[in-house]
Amino acid sequence: MNTLVLQFIAEARDYLEEAGRGLLALEQATHDAELINGIFRNFHTIKGTSGIFPEFAPITRLTHLAEDLMDGVRNGTRSLDTGTVDQLLGVLDQVGAWLQHIEEYETLPDTAEQECHHLHERLAALLQTSIPTAEPVTPPKAEAIPDERLAVLREWVLSSSPELLLASPAPETLPVAFWYQPEESCFFLGDDPVNLLRQMPEPLLLEMLLPDQHPPCDEFDPFTCQVAFRGIVSATVEKIQTIFQYIPDQICLLPITSDLCAPPPPPAEFALEPQQVLTAPAAEGATAEDQKPVTAQADHKKTAQGVSYIRVDQRLVNQFMDLVGELLVARNALPYLCQRAQTFYQVPQLAAELENRSDTISQIVGSLQDMALEMRMLPVAKAFERFPRLVRDLSNKLGKRINLVLEGEETKADKDVIEALAEPLVHMVRNSLDHGIELPDDRTGAGKSPEGTIRLTAQQEAGSIVVEISDDGKGIDPDRIRRKAAEKGLVSADILATMSDDDVIQLIFAPNFSTAEQISDLSGRGVGMDAVQTMVTSFNGTVHVSSRLGAGSTVRLSLPLSMAITRILTIKQNGCTFGIPANDLLETLGDLPLAAITTLGTAPGLKVRDDLVPLYSLGRQLAITSASSCFTESFSAVVVRVRGEVVALKVDHFCDIIDAVVKPLTGILAKNSFYSGSTILGDGSIMLLLNLPQVIAYAAAT
Repeated sequence: MNTLVLQFIAEARDYLEEAGRGLLALEQATHDAELINGIFRNFHTIKGTSGIFPEFAPITRLTHLAEDLMDGVRNGTRSLDTGTVDQLLGVLDQVGAWLQHIEEYETLPDTAEQECHHLHERLAALLQTSIPTAEPVTPPKAEAIPDERLAVLREWVLSSSPELLLASPAPETLPVAFWYQPEESCFFLGDDPVNLLRQMPEPLLLEMLLPDQHPPCDEFDPFTCQVAFRGIVSATVEKIQTIFQYIPDQICLLPITSDLCAPPPPPAEFALEPQQVLTAPAAEGATAEDQKPVTAQADHKKTAQGVSYIRVDQRLVNQFMDLVGELLVARNALPYLCQRAQTFYQVPQLAAELENRSDTISQIVGSLQDMALEMRMLPVAKAFERFPRLVRDLSNKLGKRINLVLEGEETKADKDVIEALAEPLVHMVRNSLDHGIELPDDRTGAGKSPEGTIRLTAQQEAGSIVVEISDDGKGIDPDRIRRKAAEKGLVSADILATMSDDDVIQLIFAPNFSTAEQISDLSGRGVGMDAVQTMVTSFNGTVHVSSRLGAGSTVRLSLPLSMAITRILTIKQNGCTFGIPANDLLETLGDLPLAAITTLGTAPGLKVRDDLVPLYSLGRQLAITSASSCFTESFSAVVVRVRGEVVALKVDHFCDIIDAVVKPLTGILAKNSFYSGSTILGDGSIMLLLNLPQVIAYAAAT
């Protein structure tokens, strides 16, 4: 695909996301000038960049009409009501769908013209029904023009021919000198410098400024603007400002008056500056010192110290991560080689040298691993950003008033984990909207605020990312869950009677379980929460729901920070090596006497720090033929937490915790639910990673 098209798609998606966030925020602050102008600029930029590609004309036409709507809001000729926001969000959705199709098929869909016409008619109807707002929105202020540019422009004017300055075809209009510095990426922002200059009325003088040094031919980029313009026109400052209203920070104006040739005033802070196009707005609480113009030198310094970004193909990042994984496997072989040199080859000097080199290589590989993981890290805001729109649309549809609170958006996790969070979060937020939050009248009758609250929070805990979805709705009734579970035959009535309310509430994750009386397009089919648990389990995570009847519910998701590299505890059982996710590990216990075993109901139990936990034999659960069903005089155990339950597993030995790249199982082993993947150890052997939730569930059932 053309690299220009790829860049257009990536940048257009950023503008779509920014415009979507702005529209949702604007419903809460309808007169926020910064938001309005930002949204206007987003539509304007998408319109301009899509205009570079004639085959994307529907995108250009649609965003142009959306831009006109926002222009009416800016100018105060119409209000931004819910209907207008709905239509503009519809434009964003449609353009986003077209971008997806372009990315996959390199062209717009065959239905693009029809879809464009349908939305175009709706937007045109809105434009014909303009409703004045209370007051027009003030355009955003640009940064103050540096004194250096005005001084250079003034010197250039004075060096020009005096006859030229007096040759204005309109004597009543004073000439105006300008300096136009386009952005280097102006072509990708929808700006056309030549077209803007053509709109300048009555030009008296025009010069094009070239860079001092040109890049080599093999490095020259024809799509980067490296020129500037200066000139003199016979027009008012206001008219020129109108032409450059979308890029006020790129134009510097200097009216040529009779006193221009007078000596410049001393550079005191009380001296008045020549007229500029726009100045920066005073920030709240800003001092006079803060409002001084920023010099070009300071600007350059800020840029040099700032953080710069480049776009990299995701495939390259994935390939780099795969190579780091292979390097980890090679690094894990070094301790094995050291041991072989010491015990098998009996060369202690070589073993010592290998061990020293092994430590150095391990440090370098560890740093490279951290860097690779950081490259793949994304803020959880990428998963949260869809929910303001989702909550807005569904709450309007359900007739509910809901306030969405997002916390911990800066928390980072691996890209795969962030993407995996999207689906379960959607299911749980929809459940809170449909089942949790009550209607305003019902909430008022229960003594609550008519507006419900859904809160999404994210934080890091011990190598995991924890996301909680809570609401202040009616909560989950455990007795109703018991009745439904008995009706569906999920659990026998006798067992239900012995289960705690918390255990009963966890039954909502059972397949096809739902308490809804009727099926709607939002919920009721009993697949949402089951899908949540399936996804979370596949990522070696946990999910738990807690609730108070009448007060609300909280669902807690815990996933590893990274799926690319997993920390694993290696254990030995009957000569076989297995792995346990380190995130599930609580502690390891070695050389336990047989007397440490006690009875927990009808099954063995183990006392761990004053708590009695179930004890299962791993060899017996995995049906290893040589495994003894009895416990020896001394044994080892690993204590793990699985789905909120603490259990102990008897093992022969536990070894080290290693970093490994876990690959999914294929073939016949893929059907064995006791294993979640495999990895290669340092000696070249293959180790299977245990799927602890399935192993423990089987052990508890048998």
